[in-house]
Amino acid sequence: GTSMGSVIGGLYASGMGGAQLERMALSMDWERLFSDKTDRQDQFFTQKKNEGNALFEFRFRNGRIDIPTALISGQLLINFLLQQTLFADVRAGFDFDSLPRRYRAVATDLVSGRSVVLRQGCLAEAMRASLAVPFVFTPFEINDRKLIDGGFRNILPVDVATQMGADLVLAVDIRPRLYTEKELKNPLTFIDQVVAICLLNQEGRSVRDSALVMTPVLGDHFSLDFRGIEALIRAGEKVATDCLPAIRQRLALLSPTDPSLGQDTMIVQGIKINHLKNVPYDDVFARFGIHPEDRVTAALLRQNACRILAAGSFDSVWVEVRSTAMGVLVELNVHERPPLESVEIAGNTVFSKEEIRDAFALKPGMPMNPVAADNGVDAIQAMYHDRGFTLCSATWKKKGGALRLTLREGRIDTLLVKGNTETNEMVILREIGLRKGTLFTTRQMVADIRSLYATGLFVQVYVTLEETDPTGRLQLIIHVREKAYESIMLGLRYDTIRMLEGFLRFGTHNLAHRGYAMNGTVQYGLTREKYLLTLRTDRILYTFLSSEGNLYYYRDRKYVVDPLDSTHFTYNTLRKLGGLFSVAHQILKIGKLSWVFLLEHYQSSRENGDLGDILNYQGLRVFSLRAEFDTYDSPYFPKKGFKLYSSGDLGLDIIGNHDSFFDFTLTYSGAWTPFKGQSFLPAVFVSLADVSLPEPEKNYLGGPTELRMNDDVVLFNSFPLFGYPEQSFTGEYLLTLSLSYRTDLPGPFFLYFHGNLGNAWRNDAFYWKDFPGNFLDESYKGAGVTLAADVPKFGPIRLTASKPLMLKEAEEKKKFSETYYFSMGYDF
Repeated sequence: GTSMGSVIGGLYASGMGGAQLERMALSMDWERLFSDKTDRQDQFFTQKKNEGNALFEFRFRNGRIDIPTALISGQLLINFLLQQTLFADVRAGFDFDSLPRRYRAVATDLVSGRSVVLRQGCLAEAMRASLAVPFVFTPFEINDRKLIDGGFRNILPVDVATQMGADLVLAVDIRPRLYTEKELKNPLTFIDQVVAICLLNQEGRSVRDSALVMTPVLGDHFSLDFRGIEALIRAGEKVATDCLPAIRQRLALLSPTDPSLGQDTMIVQGIKINHLKNVPYDDVFARFGIHPEDRVTAALLRQNACRILAAGSFDSVWVEVRSTAMGVLVELNVHERPPLESVEIAGNTVFSKEEIRDAFALKPGMPMNPVAADNGVDAIQAMYHDRGFTLCSATWKKKGGALRLTLREGRIDTLLVKGNTETNEMVILREIGLRKGTLFTTRQMVADIRSLYATGLFVQVYVTLEETDPTGRLQLIIHVREKAYESIMLGLRYDTIRMLEGFLRFGTHNLAHRGYAMNGTVQYGLTREKYLLTLRTDRILYTFLSSEGNLYYYRDRKYVVDPLDSTHFTYNTLRKLGGLFSVAHQILKIGKLSWVFLLEHYQSSRENGDLGDILNYQGLRVFSLRAEFDTYDSPYFPKKGFKLYSSGDLGLDIIGNHDSFFDFTLTYSGAWTPFKGQSFLPAVFVSLADVSLPEPEKNYLGGPTELRMNDDVVLFNSFPLFGYPEQSFTGEYLLTLSLSYRTDLPGPFFLYFHGNLGNAWRNDAFYWKDFPGNFLDESYKGAGVTLAADVPKFGPIRLTASKPLMLKEAEEKKKFSETYYFSMGYDF
């Protein structure tokens, strides 16, 4: 097959039937399959906290900009193909002629331009290479050759099938439909059009004289359109049904004349079966399929006798016919195979010998039936496969009266890494659970590939297997294609609070060949600026410990207007210079437990008025113990999961010049989608402190910004309270409860409805015994509505209108009124 035909042909050759292929086609998320996006559940927690928020990213290799050769690498596609075909590869010894159905894949050599016919190796590799549509999928490398879609040289490889010895070739020609001028709307449609034109240029190939070509009518479906799969299947069935007369006609020309034509028929008067010992008479009679009074020919008798021989219980079967006055007497003579004396089992470690003997249909005392032995082998392999050991194979060999059953359970003997030129092998092998001596499972293979790909170090990751010797020892080969690791990223966002701001980030993602990330960030805006140097490792050696160090200088200037006198305004300014260092233990890729030390100098106009020399700023020394979890399926518009942040911060006066303090913070936000397109988003924020906190450690309520976990080096900790301006309330005790409802609109749009209540208390005004009643009565309540859009590559866009509710004091009614908030771009 060529291109998508190679995929269908490869899956069929691996042993799949038509019904399986149809179920797969209808259940598959094809748009997801043709994507390279990493699932958040595969990322380490540290990676989730540093998800891409750039508008543009430029990668560099050896000082030169690295330009991608295609839109995607096909990572999820080859993962899927490996899952479906790896077992067939091993069973066939990686020889396509030994598959359940013989197979060839056709690709094109990108360098020489010649057609390449792939006859052996890994099925998934062959299919992926043949499907490498230029500009859509990156070229695929096999044996040092860069291969692309085979359709550019041989779109309908009838000649390849003929060379394989086929007497009749049935070909399916899927002609690409060209876009009209109005339909050419984006780069993808332009690419699809160029490829289609190149393929249509081969229509003149003289294949129709040597093959029966079927061309389904697909209507308005384009190559990149994965809708209406069932209608496409029905179109294929229709053209195949219409071709059945022509197929039968071709087969009739190839079939020899039936020797039974013209023979006289005989009426069976009786049937006798001779020489039976252990095989039940009824089983043989039923398989023979001929009864008294039946009309038969000599050819039919021979055919049915061969059916009994094929059952395997006999090593010879012959038929004698004796004439009688009323017809014929049929004597069926059989010679039973000798009985099996014993079954010996070797190579089993997963199941006991008793369990394997129970699954093996052939028992001692039964005739040595090779068909029953083969069926028993299939049953044992199915037993292993049900437990996930998909590479297990069993063979049997007769020795005297004994049968020796040998199992190859699919144990990994050696590991080999290919394609890593800049990444240390340790970084790759620590993500692989299939180690030397372990049994191969498809589930573990998929988990290993996803885990390695999620490191962000590679464009493509996949595995193949090779048998290292005749005993069935397997070598697991891990193939990687590395990214360019140096990068420059640019980001830009606007909101009505911070106004316009942008950042420039530059660094490397693979420092010292160990996967360490080191980058510098310059962020500048109308109200704040940041200069940050970061060194981060997601894993320390083979452990699940991570570490991060930050050196930073921040400045934030907030413009505050007196709500009672719009002519009066002030600037609140905060400057910070310091470092933050953390060591964390990651928990199942969904969270981490961190030990953090903060060393900082700061100066705030709220505390000190005039800002002097930064070296004379206030000192801040904080030790923190933090627990953080993130199971969201999407960082900005989640449908399921939750985020949890809790931190105990201990500020010491042993070095700095501030009072000691203790602060506990807990934030939670969740997403629950009981119905498609309808989500509920609850959120809670709690803060408890023993004294009035220094300015950088204070928590504030107010503003419409979405609840997110604290960044490690934020300027202000501000948490949302719809209906009130940003940083409206602060105190030693804070509590906010909120609930949002989100409904999906057509396209990338969402509509939110928010409701919340919260309050802040000073130490001297908070009493635990009065808290429940006072909170409901005295809390500030608000509501809001948000129209949002998820714009790929640009980031979310939000427009929020909110209003305070149930205000009691006249001064508060003057101070707080409707607020409007607009933002566009990723948060940073």
